[in-house]
Amino acid sequence: MSAQERGLARLMLRFPEFRQGFARLRGGRFGGVCEEYDLVWEVIGRWSQAEHCALFSFNDYCLLAAAIERDAIAMAKAVPDPGAIAKAPGPDSAPTSSSEFPQPVPPISPSW
Repeated sequence: MSAQERGLARLMLRFPEFRQGFARLRGGRFGGVCEEYDLVWEVIGRWSQAEHCALFSFNDYCLLAAAIERDAIAMAKAVPDPGAIAKAPGPDSAPTSSSEFPQPVPPISPSW
C-alpha cells in the first residue's frame, strides 16, 4: 500500500462523513495531501513515546496533522456530488418581457 493510499485510508477512518468526497478526489493535489497526512502520522506514531523531534516538537506535528485534515475536508466539501439532482427551473424562473430580455428590433427599410 502506498503512502497516498494509507493517508486516504487514515482520512476516511477519521472522518467517515467525508468518505464519498475523499473517494471522488483521488489523485492530483489531493493525492499529495494524503501522502503528507500519512507521513505526518508516521512521525507522530514514532515520536509519540519520546515526545520530541530534532526540528519540531510532538505538538507541532499534531498541529500539522490537524491543518492537513482541515485542507482535506475543505477539498471534499468543494467537490460536487455526482448523485445530486439539479433543481429544475420552476414557472417563476421563466423569462419575461422586461428590459432584462430585450425584444427583437424590426428591420429598418432603406431610405433611398
